[in-house]
Amino acid sequence: MQDQEVIALCRQGQTANYALLVERYQKLIFGLALHLLRSPEEAEDVAQETFIRMYRQIEKNPDIDFLPYAKRVASNLCLDRLRRRAVEARYVSSTLPGEVIEKQTPERTTMEKAERIALRQALASLPSMYREVLVLCYGAELSYQQIADQLGVPLSIVKNRLYRGKRLLKDAYLQQEGGSENVL
Repeated sequence: MQDQEVIALCRQGQTANYALLVERYQKLIFGLALHLLRSPEEAEDVAQETFIRMYRQIEKNPDIDFLPYAKRVASNLCLDRLRRRAVEARYVSSTLPGEVIEKQTPERTTMEKAERIALRQALASLPSMYREVLVLCYGAELSYQQIADQLGVPLSIVKNRLYRGKRLLKDAYLQQEGGSENVL
């Protein structure tokens, strides 16, 4: 049975047929998430969330091309997780080995939280083409060529988007409340 037939049956109330799509694509979606996240537990969570979102999407859009859209949903969920990881890792790794770690005070915690929020908002405000390459490069630590292969674009486009994305991110961050140049 073709994907469109299964979607049509689901829209007619025969929702048990959705399991066919899950069974058909669960390994592929899990593999994509595992490749990006490098964590089986997180990849499983992303795969599950992807299929939940796809189920909701078929109710809204009967002409959906299931697999490409599911890949995009899974990629975006992974990018969100990688972005959060990158922000958190930035603060963890900001202390050099041998450096005295300052005692965590409520004021310091509040300031760091505000900076993380400002950075997330700045990243979220970027157009998706820049946000994607930044997260894949700095969050997933993929090479430029791996990013080009993942997105299906030429290497020169990846380099260009990274250059512009970093500039846009810096500008957006500095516009956020509490942003300071020394954080970026």
